[in-house]
Amino acid sequence: MKPPDRYLAAYTGIAGTKWFVVSTIPEKKLTAEAQSVRDQIILVGISGFLLSIFLANFISHSISVPLKDLVRRMDDTGSDAGAEAEASVDARSEIGVKDELGRLAHRFERMSAAIGQKIQKINEINATLEQTVIERTAELVAKEQESRTLIENSPDTITRYDRELRRTYANPAFCVSAARSLRESLGKRPSEIPGGANALAYEKKISETITTGKSRQFELRWLSKDGQEQCSHIRLTPEIDASGEVNSVLAVGRDLSDRMAFEATIWKQANYDALTHLPNRQMFHARLEHEAGVSHRSGRPMALMLIDLDRFKEVNDSLGHDMGDILLIEAARRITSCVREFDTVARLGGDEFTVILPELDDTGSIEQIAKTIIATLAQPFKLGPDEAFISASVGVTLYPDDGTELDVLFKNADQAMYAAKAAGRNRFHYFTPELQVAAEKRRRLTSDLRTALQAEQFRVYYQPIVNLATGEIYKAEALIRWLHPVRGTISPVDFIALAEDTGLIVPIGDWVFKQAVRQARQWRRRFHPSFQISVNISPVQIRQDNLVCIQWSEYLIRQGMPRQSVAIEITEGLLLDAELNEKLLSFREAGIGISIDDFGTGYSSLAYLKRFDIDYLKIDRSFVQNLGFDGGNQALCEAMVMLAHKLGLQVIAEGVETTDQRDFLAAVGCDFAQGFLYSEPVPSDQFEERVWPTARQAAHQEVRDE
Repeated sequence: MKPPDRYLAAYTGIAGTKWFVVSTIPEKKLTAEAQSVRDQIILVGISGFLLSIFLANFISHSISVPLKDLVRRMDDTGSDAGAEAEASVDARSEIGVKDELGRLAHRFERMSAAIGQKIQKINEINATLEQTVIERTAELVAKEQESRTLIENSPDTITRYDRELRRTYANPAFCVSAARSLRESLGKRPSEIPGGANALAYEKKISETITTGKSRQFELRWLSKDGQEQCSHIRLTPEIDASGEVNSVLAVGRDLSDRMAFEATIWKQANYDALTHLPNRQMFHARLEHEAGVSHRSGRPMALMLIDLDRFKEVNDSLGHDMGDILLIEAARRITSCVREFDTVARLGGDEFTVILPELDDTGSIEQIAKTIIATLAQPFKLGPDEAFISASVGVTLYPDDGTELDVLFKNADQAMYAAKAAGRNRFHYFTPELQVAAEKRRRLTSDLRTALQAEQFRVYYQPIVNLATGEIYKAEALIRWLHPVRGTISPVDFIALAEDTGLIVPIGDWVFKQAVRQARQWRRRFHPSFQISVNISPVQIRQDNLVCIQWSEYLIRQGMPRQSVAIEITEGLLLDAELNEKLLSFREAGIGISIDDFGTGYSSLAYLKRFDIDYLKIDRSFVQNLGFDGGNQALCEAMVMLAHKLGLQVIAEGVETTDQRDFLAAVGCDFAQGFLYSEPVPSDQFEERVWPTARQAAHQEVRDE
């Protein structure tokens, strides 16, 4: 039996009723239609699938190739091929330029090229930076090595101390200075290496530097291994770590030994005489002040001696300054040998020495010391092949008897020393109140002397120089006199030395010369056409006035006078003064006559007499005064006359007071005589009224006698 057909039904209710609408369709019909639709869908699906595969392949080829190219170019951009990426822009890509992907590719290519350029620049910069780093690193290494070399070879000591004050570094200079090896130096505190009591103070300063974190510098004295005291300038610098804490201290020390030695040398040069190594004037005053204080506290007296070497200048000038220095050194040694070890012997300069005798128990010992010094210095001095003899004048003053002010005390000693010289030298003299009175008199006289020239208180007196053969007078010596308004006439002996000390001798001597020139001009016209006046010139005047010869020569020319109308008188010592030799020669070259005054009383040499072409030799009055009693003086005078004549010099005898003296001198051939036998020095008017007529009468009488 055939199965019944199956239907498919669908129904829906009608709103508001109980009715349903039912629609039916045979199942077979519906299934057949569904099968047809299915077949159509499968066909369409297969066709679509095949088409999608084709389209997918086509699209994949169109997109993947450009994308692969982009990927490749991206790979190039990330590598060192930036330059190739930039070049590929010019060659253009295979991607079409009309679609968006092509435009994107081309823009990416430009971006890739730009990135490549920047990468190339970055690479170049990196290379430069790498080279710079290499160079800078090399420089730092070199500088570090240089710094290390400097530190290792620095003359300064360089050390480092940790917070426990132990030495963690020491350079070779420290090891040498401390006379310790590096092993002995490291790990030690300053006080653990013997260096004197100051080592603990040094540790304290290091500790304070760690505590405060501040640098400090100071001088440190310490003892070296051999016991020698050393001095260093130390600078402590704290070293701070990343946390801001001081973890160590760097100590740099500079050796001050050379500076100390230099300072000691400077101090010695400032306080000691370079020649004799005795205390100098500055140290003398310091010692005098100290010893005066000791004497004041102890109540025991102190003595001060001032010693001047007599005639040292003649020895120095005749034998030379080198021999003079040897004499001073030996004199210093001899004086020092005469006093106690704790006494002070000082050289004030030149040939002046002082002796300080402190804390005397017995002032009677002063005299014995002074006599010993004088006797010791009187012994001959061996100066090379020569022997020299000097003496000493010693002034003595006492503290506090003669004064408590040190300046006054020194002046007292100076006055006593000059008193010893005035008494004949080679002796000592105590200070007395009378000396102070005399010194005050000299002070007032010096003050008056400064105004005497302007006040016209000076006068020139003239003493005739007589020709022994004819009795004529056509020479005279100009001698200055001071007509003081209160004290009357003052002798040159009393004020010439003061004028030399104050320098007033220069204007005074110049005034005397001009007066003599004007007087010579008058007497040449009135008495004798070759009348000549001699003028004394002081060594001080020649030394201080460099133009004295030129000025005097020019003055003679202005006065219309020949230069032979004036002669200058000098002492023997002036010939021996090397400093004044050339100035003296200028007088000779100018044609001005030169006389040697007081011949025989000083040191001289025949060579000097010839060198300066001396015109006149004046025999000192000390030889003439004893002619009648001393055969030796007669022989000396005769020998001097003969010697002078052999050298082409004329002879003038000074101090002739008797006819016997005159007759002897005339008999031995002396050319001229000068003395009280003929006239004392007189003013020019008296010379004209009394001396000249007498001389003319005597000359006529001698002619008649012949």
